[in-house]
Amino acid sequence: NLEAKEELCTIAEGLAEKDNVVEAFHELQKLHEQWKEYGPVAKEFREQIWERFKAATAVINKKYQSHFEEIKAKQAEKQRREAQIQSAKTAAQEASELQKLKNDYDELRKSFEEGKIKREDYESAQQAIIDKLKAEGFWADDTADKYSSLTEAIEEQTKAAIEAQKVTLYAGIKPAKESESQYASCRPWQ
Repeated sequence: NLEAKEELCTIAEGLAEKDNVVEAFHELQKLHEQWKEYGPVAKEFREQIWERFKAATAVINKKYQSHFEEIKAKQAEKQRREAQIQSAKTAAQEASELQKLKNDYDELRKSFEEGKIKREDYESAQQAIIDKLKAEGFWADDTADKYSSLTEAIEEQTKAAIEAQKVTLYAGIKPAKESESQYASCRPWQ
């Protein structure tokens, strides 16, 4: 039994060198089953042979665990980036909607200035645009006091939405650039 278990130890130690950690782990499980099947060894060798097999097992188990922790970390990073992208898309959509409102208002104002629409129609449409901005959360009651015209207010809100989009995108890019610079500093050929 001692020779058989020494061979199992050698095989288990060799599994630690395998590239495919999952396959090595499954083979190790089979080795454990064989270990039990061979039965006991002489008392003076029992502790020594078991410690050798246990050490080889620990190495493979640690690699197996690290492998799945890496996969989880990659999945978490992917989800974080997808959330950033979605946030940026939302900000871009909001900026696009604000720009459309600004364009609509500019056309409305131009028509009013050219005398194509009545003042009450102009004021009614202007109020509808402000109501839309309020409904979307882009217009506070004090916004009218901050800006001399609705166009300025819409432009400022559009800029704010675009800046929010940039901040979201750059937040995901910065860590990648930092890791690139760390990688570049450890390359011996540079």
